[in-house]
Amino acid sequence: MGGNLKPEKCYWYLFSYKFVKGRALLKPLREIRHYQLKLPQIQSEDVTIKLKDPNDASEVLGVWTSPSSSGEKQLQHMISKGKKWSQRIMHSPLQPAEVWHSFKTQALLAVKYGLLPLMSSRKMIDETFSSWYFSFLPALGINRNITKEWRTLPWQYQGLGLPHMSLEKLAVSLYYIQRHWDTPQPTGIFLRCIFELCQLKIGLADNFLNRDYDIYGCLATHTWFKVLWEYMHYYGVKLEGIGLYCASQGKRQNHHGGGNLSSTS
Repeated sequence: MGGNLKPEKCYWYLFSYKFVKGRALLKPLREIRHYQLKLPQIQSEDVTIKLKDPNDASEVLGVWTSPSSSGEKQLQHMISKGKKWSQRIMHSPLQPAEVWHSFKTQALLAVKYGLLPLMSSRKMIDETFSSWYFSFLPALGINRNITKEWRTLPWQYQGLGLPHMSLEKLAVSLYYIQRHWDTPQPTGIFLRCIFELCQLKIGLADNFLNRDYDIYGCLATHTWFKVLWEYMHYYGVKLEGIGLYCASQGKRQNHHGGGNLSSTS
């Protein structure tokens, strides 16, 4: 039936808020360290579980997350796998064609794991991956001083075709919604609940994802949907054909025929 919990593998977070200039912020560890969580043991003393700072990310199933949802730790974890690959490849005798094959079948798949729950801004993702691309371009037979725009430009437009990672994140996020929205499974229910909470926080009755992020984005707290909203606004994407619940009006707006995505650009 299992044994006792191992203290070195256990931790907990305390969600305690304070208001700074009207904004609710999680209290840092120094202000809540007097709280303790102990688990009684059958044949030994109670075990004290470690209390972690809300900004201190923890790894779960290969993804680093924290209550503050900054996304920085997960982004660095993803790019560290890419840097290990680029360091090995730069000192290998592989030809450019072989490096391209290794990049597409090994490095890229490893780096993209965890892209969906990533909470980093579009600018941070693009800058981080652009720096990584710069490190191994010579191994691909490319002058690393090539203009950044050419790196992610598709092949048919004479670019290198390297993944535009912020656009990749937007695509996988939209597919995730399209796949799970309004399903009776836990993921669908979870998406619906988070969307409605964001809707109430922002104060807009309709689909806020199609509103102007530059105007209304300041009303939203840092959540997965706010990150998605920023990406959609920047790339001019509209999310239509999906049933939305107007929390303030207490009624559903159902659109049959399945979800579809359309771009305004």
